[in-house]
Amino acid sequence: MVNNATFTLLTLALFTEVLTNMVKNVFPNLTGIYSNLVAGLFGVFISFGTQTGFFQLMDIPFNTPAIDYLLTGLIVARGSNFVHNMLDTLKPVAPARLMTQIRRR
Repeated sequence: MVNNATFTLLTLALFTEVLTNMVKNVFPNLTGIYSNLVAGLFGVFISFGTQTGFFQLMDIPFNTPAIDYLLTGLIVARGSNFVHNMLDTLKPVAPARLMTQIRRR
């Protein structure tokens, strides 16, 4: 149950991150709180669209699904930053970038 919920939330966070980056490519000056707002909107839209709620995934009774989706969307939006950082860590380092990092030490 927990592994399924984790995988589902990470998948939604990945989609949120991809969509947010697409918008940031179109609007490169979109930074800070506005970037977070876009991620939050995508997270909420995706959660509502897929009808995925954190409490629902954890089998915790919640009377209002819309609030569950809203809260899940906000969690997913914050998770998208985690996914972004994780993907940056996993990217292969370009030789020029590696040399720059070595010179700084």
